[in-house]
Amino acid sequence: MKTLRITVAALLCLAAYSHAQQVTFRKVYAPGDKITSASNLTMQMNITMSANGQVVQQMQQTAKQTRSGTISVDAVGPAGKMTKATFVFGNDCANEMDMGQMGKQAQPSSLAGKTITVTRNGEKDLHFSAELDQAGAMELTQMFRNEQSMMPATPVGVGETWKIDPANLQDMIPPGSKAEASGTGKLLSVSNVGGREVAVVELDVTVAGDMGGMKMDMRIGGKGTVDVQSSQPLDMTVGGPLTASGAQQGPQGPMNMEVKGQLTTTTRSSVVGAPVGPIAGVNAPVNPPVNPPVNPPVFPPPVNPVPPVNPDVPAATAEGVYTDGQLTLTLPKDGTPTLKLGDKVFEVGDLMTGDGQLTGFFVSNGQSFKFTGVIKGDTIEFQSGTRKATLKRQGGQNPLDF
Repeated sequence: MKTLRITVAALLCLAAYSHAQQVTFRKVYAPGDKITSASNLTMQMNITMSANGQVVQQMQQTAKQTRSGTISVDAVGPAGKMTKATFVFGNDCANEMDMGQMGKQAQPSSLAGKTITVTRNGEKDLHFSAELDQAGAMELTQMFRNEQSMMPATPVGVGETWKIDPANLQDMIPPGSKAEASGTGKLLSVSNVGGREVAVVELDVTVAGDMGGMKMDMRIGGKGTVDVQSSQPLDMTVGGPLTASGAQQGPQGPMNMEVKGQLTTTTRSSVVGAPVGPIAGVNAPVNPPVNPPVNPPVFPPPVNPVPPVNPDVPAATAEGVYTDGQLTLTLPKDGTPTLKLGDKVFEVGDLMTGDGQLTGFFVSNGQSFKFTGVIKGDTIEFQSGTRKATLKRQGGQNPLDF
């Protein structure tokens, strides 16, 4: 859940600071602010496939995503939005898929171990100080823009609830599905932590609808703390059940697929920096800012410090149709990748790309098989089992080649 973007932090120097006044959550930063975070997302799924009332196959899958690092705010605009920031990503940033008896696959994030400085030119143009692949560039862009938040856009009092803007829940909807997301939040309390206002909130989100012909239902809830000034989650754990069921076309005909699982996201973060007062054009806090402590608390650096990112290099892409005349790999910009051998078409899942590498799984007769590839310009060196092939991008040939 590109995240739900949920973060969790060690709360130090906690001083009682409750009041009945309303709180206004903002997304405001100041030069010198430093955000340290670590997050883990785990999705466990039990999959049962049946035909004519008989169980054909049962599988267990566990997907994990780990992210850690720091953000140092170098400069902000008149509205308190970041215009320059340095991101340091931990070496442990990775994605992992455990398919039980079919094996486990782990791949580092393309951002792992990198230090990247992001600079905003105008309202939309971002410059990265290092070259990034498409997935890394998109993830970093979302982190820098910080446009989505489950916090309310208007003031809220302790004990009051609000409806989460559906536009801020779109990242929770699987690509290609026809689903809707809705949710509510509740402000439980407000206190002073290291001179900054920290709120305890409770969240409840539902995602339901059609996902590739299957009926999907996901319910996620939990509570934690949020930095009021930046709307940055500090100490948050949310999770809940997910189900999906429906008919799918198998190699031997229609089959019924049932998925039961659990999604859990935990994040720990800290925000260090002086409180910012009212800013013209920005929803100013109703409660006056708290004077910062003389000696602000120092939070420990991440276990695996991450280098900053540089946003001026265009993201690489492997989109296209690659073939050797027999085997064809289709990597669309939108939609599901496919493998085709002769007249047989296999759907591809769990596809990951980065740093010139390609890894994925395809399904045949109810079983998943792994494949890998090395991207070299307009070709992919493909391998799965004993088959090796050099796939050339259709339309990618240089017309000046001999």
